[in-house]
Amino acid sequence: MARYIFRRTLQIIPVFFIATFLIFVVVWVLPGDPIQAQFGERAVPENTRAAYEDRYNLDDPLPVQYWKYITGIIFRLDFGESLRTQRPVKDIFFEALPRTLRLAGLAVLMDAAMGIPLGIAAARRRGRFFDNSTLFSTIVLLSIPPFVMLGLFQLIFSVTLGWFPVSGADSWTNYIMPAFGIAVGTMATTSRLMRSSMIDTFREDYIKTARAKGASEGRVLSVHALRNAIIPVITSLGVAVGALIGGTIVTESIFQIPGIGFQIARSIPARDGFVIVGVSTMLVVAYLIINLIVDVLYALIDPRIRYD
Repeated sequence: MARYIFRRTLQIIPVFFIATFLIFVVVWVLPGDPIQAQFGERAVPENTRAAYEDRYNLDDPLPVQYWKYITGIIFRLDFGESLRTQRPVKDIFFEALPRTLRLAGLAVLMDAAMGIPLGIAAARRRGRFFDNSTLFSTIVLLSIPPFVMLGLFQLIFSVTLGWFPVSGADSWTNYIMPAFGIAVGTMATTSRLMRSSMIDTFREDYIKTARAKGASEGRVLSVHALRNAIIPVITSLGVAVGALIGGTIVTESIFQIPGIGFQIARSIPARDGFVIVGVSTMLVVAYLIINLIVDVLYALIDPRIRYD
């Protein structure tokens, strides 16, 4: 296991450099003047422009800018400074992170709580009405764009029924509806994956042997089938955590939750490239670490899996 973790950690290094370079290039080659964007319609004095260019290395060629940026991360853990507020990007990220983690974590818990039992129930009733209706419902949910789903929930549960706040991040109640809106979409994928995995597991010889020995259906399901069938679902949920942390731009913007996605969305029209690049870089690191943890969990869940 230790050798596997070491090898996977080494694999993370080139992925990190490739991902951060692509993010850096995409952000800084976009048309527009980032310095002018901070002053709106007002003209930027030449001495002010020169000060900005010197402070943020904006007058350097793009490869040089990236080199200074990445060496700052490696040697000083310096992810840059916001053009708009002059605050360190690291401070902005860690200030917003708890809200995004709360939203993403709640969404994943709801996803697992709904998707896994639904997938198991559909697999046990394969080809029957429940299974067919579940498959049809998940297709419908997957076809609805997330912003439509979230807006609909906001209209029904906040505006019409008044059960939850329309926006904000003051308490846990502010997170329930947006998390549920996210979970409904991801739950469709989880339930379909759980169903397929359970059906494949039910065909295995050890399941037939357990039934032939007289094991109860509940024991066959919980002890023999579920433990093996849930492995790809855990992978999916692990990837979903990383994706949700970085993909909450729409959700946090709709519900005005000042998390990571909200900070990125606010920085795009302001051309605050250092916030976009810095926050995205930290998300890349988080995503790579989460994937490594998920891979290690494989061996802990299923003793048949060995990496050494």
